[in-house]
Amino acid sequence: MGIDILGKTTVLKDDRGIYKVSLLDKKINKLGEEIKDFWKVNISFPRDVVLKNKTKIEITKGFLTFFKIDSGKKNMKGEPIYTKFPKVVVQQFNVLEEGIDEPYKHTEYEENNTQAPRLSGDISLADDELPF
Repeated sequence: MGIDILGKTTVLKDDRGIYKVSLLDKKINKLGEEIKDFWKVNISFPRDVVLKNKTKIEITKGFLTFFKIDSGKKNMKGEPIYTKFPKVVVQQFNVLEEGIDEPYKHTEYEENNTQAPRLSGDISLADDELPF
């Protein structure tokens, strides 16, 4: 079962060339103040697509999937444990407004009590893993 992704969004491109979209969650705290929380989610396009940072697009065909990264830990059976991250795959889209040439500066995850995996380089899939 898949989830289709359609609609307008702004594509962010970081200084490593990785594309993301930003999700916004708004909540009202006990004092009645609006609290905003952002989460950047990876987004991929067909081969040879190059977009500028902050390009506005309309996705006409896409879906939600995920990618996984080995956490370096093992389960009780000795199998690797993976951390999974959502990813939007865009198959068809229209550019609504060109972006800017300046990419945003990506930031590494902060290390707290739990350590999030550090991503380096591009995430890639083999041709037989792509639905198009």
